[in-house]
Amino acid sequence: MANLMYGQNKADGRVGQVTNKAKAVNLGTLGDNVTLDATEMVTAPAIYCDPAGARNATTPTAALLISAMETYTGCNANVGDGFEFSLINAGTSGADETITVVAGTGITLIGAPEVENPDNTHDAFSSGSGLFRVQMTGAAACDVIRLA
Repeated sequence: MANLMYGQNKADGRVGQVTNKAKAVNLGTLGDNVTLDATEMVTAPAIYCDPAGARNATTPTAALLISAMETYTGCNANVGDGFEFSLINAGTSGADETITVVAGTGITLIGAPEVENPDNTHDAFSSGSGLFRVQMTGAAACDVIRLA
């Protein structure tokens, strides 16, 4: 993949920006911490769940995320290539239902990893969602950057 922001360059055969085409993924009500699925992160426009308490959402390894990008696009990923995904906290109890993104092997987290409950009486400062960019930084390394 070339620079994902500028579309395909037919001359170099690399793809443009990864565009999510699948439906949103509902992880349901969590009873424990969860490990996010690399393919779902690449293909789904959003991943959401009711954490039913404070939960960790661990990213897959960088190698799995890079492999999922390559499978989705059909070509090799290069340093700088990446995609965006949204994590939505659909907590409903009004209690502290925070989802904290935790780095898998080869992942560097940049920015606030917590996605708070959207309940207005408890966390009036939170929209209940987080927008993240996964960007390849090496052969088996990625940054997961909190954008919003």
